Amino acid sequence: IDVFFGWEFSLNGSDFLTYGLDKQWLLEHEDCHSLEINKYCDLVHDSGGFIVHAHPFREAFYIDMIRLLPRKVDAIESFNACRSDFENKLADEYADNYSLLKIFATDNHIGHREKIAAVEISEKAASISDIIESILENNYQNTVMEL
Repeated sequence: IDVFFGWEFSLNGSDFLTYGLDKQWLLEHEDCHSLEINKYCDLVHDSGGFIVHAHPFREAFYIDMIRLLPRKVDAIESFNACRSDFENKLADEYADNYSLLKIFATDNHIGHREKIAAVEISEKAASISDIIESILENNYQNTVMEL
């Protein structure tokens, strides 16, 4: 398995996956974690990064509100194998309503799951840029696998 660099920007339970930038970018923007979310998204995009809003309708005791930023993200995690059908349905409709790219994922913090979800691309990726390019060119497939 190849692993590519990326990180999660979190704001009170709203999680934004950031791809396409590197460790040097983080070192040069060491306070980016303290930015207001709109400014963070603008900075990432100005630097050529790609943002996925992870599980945008996740509900949990520590989440004070659901934040939607359809004009600030590149894609929506429209299906997460570890979220409820209700949350996934809302995320999918949200992506449709704003014509946002859809990504499937598995946000697994506890171990064995009955299913996993992922993005598949046709060619082996040499970098995160290859994956982003495949997504932007609609040359990918979202997959759910029962275990």
